[in-house]
Amino acid sequence: MSTVALKRLSIREYIRLCSDHFKRNWWQYTLPVAVVFVLQLFIRIDVNLTESLPDRVFITVKGMTSNIQRGDYIAFEWPGGGPFPKGFHFVKIVAGVPGDKVRVDEERNFYIDKARSGTVLNQVSLTENQMGRAKTHSKRGLPLELGPTGVVPTGHFYVYAPHPDSLDSRYALTGWIRQEAILGKTYAIF
Repeated sequence: MSTVALKRLSIREYIRLCSDHFKRNWWQYTLPVAVVFVLQLFIRIDVNLTESLPDRVFITVKGMTSNIQRGDYIAFEWPGGGPFPKGFHFVKIVAGVPGDKVRVDEERNFYIDKARSGTVLNQVSLTENQMGRAKTHSKRGLPLELGPTGVVPTGHFYVYAPHPDSLDSRYALTGWIRQEAILGKTYAIF
């Protein structure tokens, strides 16, 4: 049996070895970084931190804000107030588009008149165009004001998520989402 004694590199030798390796293979290191940087100009990854939607991870196509339809996922910037800071990003389902009529009954159930019975919004089946019931108080016990009703104005959208605790257009805190606040259309990954 022979034993081979391995020579330990000095710090200077190790740095030179790493430097030589990087000089020979620089493109293998910079290409992935460049791809990620370029992709960030056009898309973003959004993560839903709550159970408000059936999916958790989304890809948002930045700037894709035209031709938004009922049933699309969108990401938008939170205007500030309540439990979230200004600029926080939300992902919700578009349930009402300009021209739709939003109404609420005495039991705080929200409805959209143009949503047809049985319409499927991103795998969330809606019956009788109900868009959820607004709670009277948040989980922290704070009173919750009802969101806007009437005809959704041009350049605004009613957003929704199926979870009973979703902070969406049922509440005045969120209200209708302005077109300018929309970051882009969003697609569920998982």
